[in-house]
Amino acid sequence: MKKIILRTTLYCLVVMTLSFVFTMTIAQQFSFEVKEILGFAGIILCMSLVYFGIRSFRDKVNGGVLSFGKGLSIGLIIILLPSLLFATMDYLYVELFDPQFYERYYATYAEKMKLTYSGAELDAHLKKLQEEQEFFRSDLVQWGVMFVTVFLIGTILTVLSALILKRKEPKQA
Repeated sequence: MKKIILRTTLYCLVVMTLSFVFTMTIAQQFSFEVKEILGFAGIILCMSLVYFGIRSFRDKVNGGVLSFGKGLSIGLIIILLPSLLFATMDYLYVELFDPQFYERYYATYAEKMKLTYSGAELDAHLKKLQEEQEFFRSDLVQWGVMFVTVFLIGTILTVLSALILKRKEPKQA
């Protein structure tokens, strides 16, 4: 069991790292919206590997049998390190390589709001955006939001995988 969890976690870490590096370097010329889509696609791709880890445990270690709880616990263990890694990489990227990231990000969205809203409505949206920006200036909040985002996506995919893969009796050949 440990071997399957470690191998699947390692695959997730590799996919997460490659996806992050691609999104933050090669995809720099894209808009924030495209980078967000690429980032979420990478997270989903990485976290979808949990299905294969749970299935491998069921078929190779557990004789074709899997309870929902066991599948859930294996999946949560698998997604923990990639979630920690993503949050840490994002934090380090912003702190070390792109300290102006959030200023550019919020300035871009403020400009879009100015094209969509006017008057008091614009002021309300800009005020909310400013409050959000101040909230995310905290290193712990920034790291925590990234961790929770990735872990939540991984948890959803783990629950779905455990439901799909649960089996009370071994499959008859």
